[in-house]
Amino acid sequence: VAINEYEHYTNSDELVDISSVFSSLHIGAVNPDSFDTGMYDIIGDCGITGLSIFSTTDGGCSNFTSNTIFSMKINGVKFFLKNKRSVVQILDQERFSFRNPIHFINMVDPTARDILYETEAVIDSLFYHPNHPTFLAIRLIQRFGISNPSPDFILRVSEAYKEGTYSGGMFGSGQYGDLAAMVAAILLDTECRTPVLDLDQAHGHLREPIIKVLSFFRSMGLSYDSPLHIPTLLNTYDKLGQGSYETPSVFSFFLPEFSPTNTRSAELTAPEGVSNCYPYTFDGSNGDNRGGNQNYAKGICATNEGDTSLSPAKTTYWPSSTSSAHEILEELNILLTSGRLTDENKELIKVHLEREMKAGDVAKANRLTQELILSTPEYHSTNTVRKKDDIRATFGYDKEPQSQYKAVVVLMMIGGLDSFNLLLPKGQCIGPDQYQMYKDLRGDQHAIPLSRLESIHAHGSNQTCSEYGVNSDFDILAELYDNEELIFLANTGVLSKPMMRDNWQEESSFQPFAHNIMQHEFFAGDPYNVELGTGVFGRMLDILKAQHGYQTAAFAVNGGEEMLTGDPYFGNSVYAEAWSSSFASALFDHDQMREVADIPEFTIPSNDFPISQIGSSLKAVAQNMRVGTEYTTCYYLNVKSRDHRKVNREVYVVPDHGYDLHFGGSLSDLLYPVNAALKQFIAELKSQGIWDDTLIVLGSDFGRSLTANSNGGTDHAWGGNYFMAGGNVKGGKILGDYPDLSTDNLHRIDTRARFVPTTPWDSVWNGIANWFGIRDEPSLNYAVPNRDSFNECDLFYDSQLFRDGSCTCSSGCPDGDILSVSKRNIPIPTKEYTPDYSVKGRAVASILDKGSTISSFGCRDPTHKETIRAIDQTTEKFLCERTSLHSTAGIIASPSTKMSTIAKGLRLYAHNNCPACDVVSYIIEGRINDESGWVMISEGDLPWTDNALPRNEWGDDVISTFEGGDVKLNFIEVRFPENNKAFLEYKVSFTSIRDPKSKFIQFGEMEVPGFILDDIEPYL
Repeated sequence: VAINEYEHYTNSDELVDISSVFSSLHIGAVNPDSFDTGMYDIIGDCGITGLSIFSTTDGGCSNFTSNTIFSMKINGVKFFLKNKRSVVQILDQERFSFRNPIHFINMVDPTARDILYETEAVIDSLFYHPNHPTFLAIRLIQRFGISNPSPDFILRVSEAYKEGTYSGGMFGSGQYGDLAAMVAAILLDTECRTPVLDLDQAHGHLREPIIKVLSFFRSMGLSYDSPLHIPTLLNTYDKLGQGSYETPSVFSFFLPEFSPTNTRSAELTAPEGVSNCYPYTFDGSNGDNRGGNQNYAKGICATNEGDTSLSPAKTTYWPSSTSSAHEILEELNILLTSGRLTDENKELIKVHLEREMKAGDVAKANRLTQELILSTPEYHSTNTVRKKDDIRATFGYDKEPQSQYKAVVVLMMIGGLDSFNLLLPKGQCIGPDQYQMYKDLRGDQHAIPLSRLESIHAHGSNQTCSEYGVNSDFDILAELYDNEELIFLANTGVLSKPMMRDNWQEESSFQPFAHNIMQHEFFAGDPYNVELGTGVFGRMLDILKAQHGYQTAAFAVNGGEEMLTGDPYFGNSVYAEAWSSSFASALFDHDQMREVADIPEFTIPSNDFPISQIGSSLKAVAQNMRVGTEYTTCYYLNVKSRDHRKVNREVYVVPDHGYDLHFGGSLSDLLYPVNAALKQFIAELKSQGIWDDTLIVLGSDFGRSLTANSNGGTDHAWGGNYFMAGGNVKGGKILGDYPDLSTDNLHRIDTRARFVPTTPWDSVWNGIANWFGIRDEPSLNYAVPNRDSFNECDLFYDSQLFRDGSCTCSSGCPDGDILSVSKRNIPIPTKEYTPDYSVKGRAVASILDKGSTISSFGCRDPTHKETIRAIDQTTEKFLCERTSLHSTAGIIASPSTKMSTIAKGLRLYAHNNCPACDVVSYIIEGRINDESGWVMISEGDLPWTDNALPRNEWGDDVISTFEGGDVKLNFIEVRFPENNKAFLEYKVSFTSIRDPKSKFIQFGEMEVPGFILDDIEPYL
């Protein structure tokens, strides 16, 4: 190695501007005035405004040396920089060189003074980094109320921060980094203050839970009965998703990049949407209501509406005028939603308000109005809400499931579990002593002594060692392993493709060491964003329900809903819609939980589970899987028993926080409550007879470095050791490759002993998908879109993971437990099924509305009354007697809107009889008018070709949306998302029916989901 030092600039002709000089010179210099008189002379700016140049020679601007000093002001701070480059050259390798890094600390004689100087220099480099103002601007704008600020807004706020002043010097000191100037730039910017922007769907934000509560208290005049009994908002995180001094991690309560289901595909963020899951949504709203009507304090509450006798505080608000319902409503509208209630919601609230006022109970009318306003999306978001015409669907199942019940519970250790202290090598190793290597790397502070390890054998697991140790703080794992009910997953993590230490930086499609990125990648299971906006189990449930007829459900217990997200859809106001959809589901879930709670058999005694975050979560799951006296098992967290709700596939995600141990901390303190809770959870599952039907999977953001950092903690790594457990698991083995801890391991990244994973999560998801009932290649590729990035036989199949597994790498999967008849037997979903909202139009359930002009062809003497039944939005059947067995019959229709429309799909609802009369193939065409020719849009078979769906009753109303058909009815659907041709008239030909010898064609209703366009010319 050689150190080469030379001047960077040789003369002033090479200077461009101050910024280029500042970014090119990296070695600081002392102020030339500190040298002896005459040592340095200033030679001016050499033509670069703002630059001062000092030289020890008489060469002037034409002769710079490595001793020349450049001085300039950057962000209000004066810098002195040497005109010197210092390069480390690898001898005999001309192309291998790098800039010699600066350091203050003398390696021979380090001093505390130099350590302080270097620390200060690091902080300065971060503070003055060009990304810092932009990063901070985005974060603060989000916290002040705009989740998706425009680039220009971010730039204006960044400039105010850098210049230290705003509005001509009215705000700020003029120094770089002035927060007063930045906050003023945010709050006074036109993007914050222009009312018309409230009409923008992407403007504004979801309100924070605590802000909503405090806002309500202040607006409604909360008063305390006694200063000695003042309730606080401490310990509210479990109810609201936010609490005073209860931040779950250093990243606070909300992830800046978080996107709820309905905003994700639009690449819009709503950080506060993290708390939009049950029970936060319901409990938060209920808590606000109790603040107005009864009590907002822990302990015993009064049961009568309006009774605050047991509460230490109550609201004192009274309307300034009670002469009319209108005046009361408008005043509360201003106080609680800043006057943003829609006319539709005002009318809904006014009905109830007037009823109570007519009864003479103004106080109750006041309380009821508050409650109803608090249940509106206007209270929970900040932009203008536009009401959707669709009925929001929250539903269960009416029919008995047709196959075995199975459930997956994902335990997600948020923060990065130190999983090399969960499973570690103990003895009987090939080659060097792996435990000694482990001990040397971990040091005395983190190494687990042999006396605290539960021994397990790894015979037949093809590992470097035959004996491994399980941390005794998590001894249930060793017990399950010995019972052959648990598989350890060694060096597992998110991977975009196989890679090693020499190519992971080039080959990885994501940044592997950041919490937000790795949590997203774990939940999504889609590193190349093939199915953008969906989660790995959301896609599995899509397939199981839509393609194979399973009756599915899912729930995220206080976080992790991204993993359960299937095909997303958009609302009119994305933030109001994000809250509304969550609240609708929460109300539905709450009703189901109330019904469960009323059944004594479903209640677990309060002392059965340990008191901890994970204990409470697993107790809630177990309680709602509990068997009643007449039931075989129970449904999941937010609904009733399985027999009552009739589901046979469900998934829970249960996060546990606190594993980001940069600053030391005890892993034992974290593992002990998980161990205790998991023991009780498994005991409960066994007592209910569903242990064999349940799979528990442990995951985390990533593993942690084996070596400690300077704080005594550990840092972010990549690969980690996890497990899957269940009564049906083919356990007692370690799958994957437990890493050789030596530096010879080509998957060991660095001296911190961090490892590139050798087992991708895709492999695990593939085997679980098999077990869940997904066995055909197209379905597996949708559920696990990255599986083709790995060798087929490197994936796990259910025969490797489960006792009753039947899929193998070599022979694929037999039919097994796959349903052939489904309630909604539609094609495999793809990312294109999400509406293309780049098209400026209104998405509707059917562009063929009830007022459409319609006629039939190929039918014998049909009446208009009979033909209109095809699109009358009920299941009154359309009946066509074909003119001959060889003729093609169909329908021609023109939407009543007389606007251009784009067809995106075709739905047919089953009629009440005659399965032989079902349409099984189609052609749909469009045209502009009678003179233009028909243009093909789509043709093909309907997926119910071989299996008729159950019949709908005659005359049921059809209530559907663009995104999906009526879930209470039986129908078939095909989509053609690639079509972007706009027409005014459509022709649907029914080219074949199930029984070619049948004279009749019948169906209950036909829908053509698509867009109505206001300003796009039809396709010519």
